[in-house]
Amino acid sequence: MNSNQIKKPLLIFILFFIFISVLANKTNANNTSDSDSICIENNLKKSSRWWGKDKLQHFLLSGVIAGFSYKICKDAFNKDKDTSLKFSFNFTLSLGIGKEIYDQTKPEKNFCIKDIVFDILGAGFGIFIATR
Repeated sequence: MNSNQIKKPLLIFILFFIFISVLANKTNANNTSDSDSICIENNLKKSSRWWGKDKLQHFLLSGVIAGFSYKICKDAFNKDKDTSLKFSFNFTLSLGIGKEIYDQTKPEKNFCIKDIVFDILGAGFGIFIATR
């Protein structure tokens, strides 16, 4: 495999990651403008919904990370399909759980199992797309 075959997917991944990060920061800035306890309580209620921007971000970012980590593991490191699947899924899920643990340290955020569910769904979808 030549370096151009690796560079293009990696560049797309980096650009998409930056896009999602900017979108998430803009959303967080709008949601946490008041430090009032009512605003924090409303933010916690919004983050615990099953459908919303936050869940879409978890799904998309997990899909991108899982898909690209699968392709990089399989193609760049010449691992077999099974090893690449396990690595990419576990890597993506560990990032999602780590992010939720980090959220627990913030007073205006909380650990949300629903976010992890969307991380799992996104990782599965990303791997599905990458293996086709």
